[in-house]
Amino acid sequence: MALETARSAWELSSVNWEANIICAAIMSRHQKYEEAEGLLLCNVEEGLEEEQSAVSLVWLHYTSGNSAQLAQMLQNPRHVAIVPIPALLMCAQKLGPDELPECARRHLASTLTAVPGNHGGVSTIAVAGVLGWKLHQAETEISAGTVKFNYAGYRQVRNGTEVSFTPALRTAYRNELSGDLLLHLRYPSTPPIEVRLSRETVTPARTQPRFPAMFSPLIGSSHGESQTAQPVYHVSEICIEDLKLSFDEQQPVAQVRPSRVVAGDDFSRINQDAALR
Repeated sequence: MALETARSAWELSSVNWEANIICAAIMSRHQKYEEAEGLLLCNVEEGLEEEQSAVSLVWLHYTSGNSAQLAQMLQNPRHVAIVPIPALLMCAQKLGPDELPECARRHLASTLTAVPGNHGGVSTIAVAGVLGWKLHQAETEISAGTVKFNYAGYRQVRNGTEVSFTPALRTAYRNELSGDLLLHLRYPSTPPIEVRLSRETVTPARTQPRFPAMFSPLIGSSHGESQTAQPVYHVSEICIEDLKLSFDEQQPVAQVRPSRVVAGDDFSRINQDAALR
């Protein structure tokens, strides 16, 4: 009955993008993948809510096992950029590391960065991810060697989410971090994800201040500070179940990077964890 209703709705109108997506989902559940694809392609080709339709089309190819079409979709940077990262990683798992388009690999490598900080003399870590990571929806933990850091809070910024981590209870870690960072993420409906972040040393530029004057009491003057190298950690490896994606040492330009303010803030004033979990 639901399948026939979906077909009837398509025959009555093909320009209602919401109805097309709903009907495509019903057809997909009944394994009518070609009909579902036709509805979603209608949305994409006619410019009817292309973002949601493209994501639905990517997921249709994933669930139907159509690896060739899935790989073709992930060759388009616009499609790759709008697919949530956990879903993108599941698509990568379906394709395998050798068949994942380079476009998708470059995107994944550029979507997450971390910087160490200090709060009250105790080492902290700040992580910035693009909105597609949905960091505020995941249970997160990060470690540096044997030292574990727990989630302390987050805040949304224009291009993504910044998350702060502080040492686990009874581990007031005060030394400089060494080695790689391991970020563990657990989402409600996705296999556990582990991200390895490796250190790259970046020297800040003198000429372009990164913050407006209103932040100067917090971070000091950009002209008066010493120009010491700032450690930044970039994605070097992502693992999800049996998939391991390794990235070249020369990373693409990061889409987001934690600010120096968040790196030294334990988020105690804006922690929204209780409201979300």
